Amino acid sequence: MLNLLFIQFIVVFIIDLSGFVDTIKKKLSSILTNKRIVNADFRIRPFDCSLCTMFWVGLIYLIATHQFTIPMIAFVCLLAITTTITKDIYYTIHDLICKVLNKIA
Repeated sequence: MLNLLFIQFIVVFIIDLSGFVDTIKKKLSSILTNKRIVNADFRIRPFDCSLCTMFWVGLIYLIATHQFTIPMIAFVCLLAITTTITKDIYYTIHDLICKVLNKIA
């Protein structure tokens, strides 16, 4: 269960916070349109949705570790639906550290 929680934190960081997905979408649109259009305003589900990505990566993890049971699937669903909360936790920690550093400086 702890590994799934860590996977959720990694997925949220990559999908929602890092900008990696937008960079990939811009490169993809550039390649597909022969560099005429460079745009990230389209969806490539499940890769640009942290909820979707967490759900599918979680299921793959359960299958790979032979833990594919109803309670574990429900736990993956819970982790998937709480990805927005995890994103808010990241921002809260970031803001807290910035405030502490500003008070020190």
